[in-house]
Amino acid sequence: MALGVAPGVTRRSVAAAARFEDRPAYAAAVLGTPPPAAPTVGAPDLGATPALLGAAGAAAAAALGVARGRRRAERPTGAPLARLAALHHGAIADSAAWITFGAAAIGATLAIGVH
Repeated sequence: MALGVAPGVTRRSVAAAARFEDRPAYAAAVLGTPPPAAPTVGAPDLGATPALLGAAGAAAAAALGVARGRRRAERPTGAPLARLAALHHGAIADSAAWITFGAAAIGATLAIGVH
């Protein structure tokens, strides 16, 4: 988040991206010919406002989560969610198994979607 507060980072990042994407200038550098005119880049420099608003929003969301976490968590309602909650007892092995299952499910979904 600190990078977003630094002055001029947005302007310099957009200018660097434009230079990176400038294919004619790259070709001129490789071929040893004079480079074409630089492209004009127009990016608004919003300053620190978006970064500070994002940080404040993140802090507010964290505070809300902590405040809600202090109350006793209610059990999920509904039979499918109750069965799923019964499968997880809170042990580290359960967490490892569920993360492996989730990664495999995401991989299978992507594999089906690619083909």
